[in-house]
Amino acid sequence: MITNKSIKEKALSLKNKCSQRNISAAIAATTGGLSLSILTGGASASVINVSQITGILSDMGLIFPSFGDLVVAIVPTIMTLAVVGFILKFFDKILAMIDKLV
Repeated sequence: MITNKSIKEKALSLKNKCSQRNISAAIAATTGGLSLSILTGGASASVINVSQITGILSDMGLIFPSFGDLVVAIVPTIMTLAVVGFILKFFDKILAMIDKLV
């Protein structure tokens, strides 16, 4: 039989468990934030070397013209293969229709 006293005891024990979990979660969040600040403490905007970034960007600019040459060299080959594939498939369909008639 459920009494008013047992309900109050269960509610009190549940409240204690929740408060203990909240405290442990707060401790975990605080130590996590502390470790994150320790790990990233040395990183600041004054440390970034902009000359290396501009060097990388200028090197990428030198690579892009060769990509353009690659596309210009590949497109005629792809078009030739597409035309040959179309012609072969066309003759294959004609032969398949002749085979059905015979």
